Amino acid sequence: MAKKTQLNKGTVTLNVGDQEHRLRFTTNAIVLFEETYGQNFTAVENFARGVDVGSVSFRCLRALIYAGLSDSTDTTLRGAGQVIDDVGFPQAMSAALEAVRFAFPEPDKTDGKDPVGNDQTESVPE
Repeated sequence: MAKKTQLNKGTVTLNVGDQEHRLRFTTNAIVLFEETYGQNFTAVENFARGVDVGSVSFRCLRALIYAGLSDSTDTTLRGAGQVIDDVGFPQAMSAALEAVRFAFPEPDKTDGKDPVGNDQTESVPE
């Protein structure tokens, strides 16, 4: 049985037996996905929409898992496919999409300041 947990910011771990498979979408992982899948990373959005309507791409998921694992292991596309087989398609899909969400978190909106701390309130001349 696969188990997903957030290991640290941006990482999702799939556990199978005593093996840990860590997914994380760094800049290099995103570029690797684009090179492997042959499309822009926005293709993941289409993949996620396909999940909602029951029409998913195995090729896209395998490319996501392959790229997401690239920072933590030297895997191959076949190895990424084996991870999907080991954890199960639904768990692999869920983990990949969760790792993508971690890579692009929603910005914090506090007190009219952007995430860097710049004041975003408008000044009105008197």
